[in-house]
Amino acid sequence: EASTGRRRLLSRVQGTSDNSNSPFDFWSCGWTNLSIQYNVKYPMKAFFSENSKQRYNDIFHLLIILRYVQNELNSLWLTLKTQHQNSLIWHLRNAMSFFI
Repeated sequence: EASTGRRRLLSRVQGTSDNSNSPFDFWSCGWTNLSIQYNVKYPMKAFFSENSKQRYNDIFHLLIILRYVQNELNSLWLTLKTQHQNSLIWHLRNAMSFFI
């Protein structure tokens, strides 16, 4: 599934058409359902309320998404590395990678 997403992204960068009818959808593949569940025992229970545990889950979820984006950018870079592309594309890739 990830290779389909890279192929579609690469075809957009190159301006070619993609024959795949089923794009990779990060939101429906199960990664969004991943969470951390843990029981906190006394005395730490005083510091970790349900609200704080939910915030940690939200941070964990954001980090999973950022890791996915980083992997996709690195994978695209490996694909484009062998091709001579427009410097604007390389600048965009570097800026996005720096942001992530």
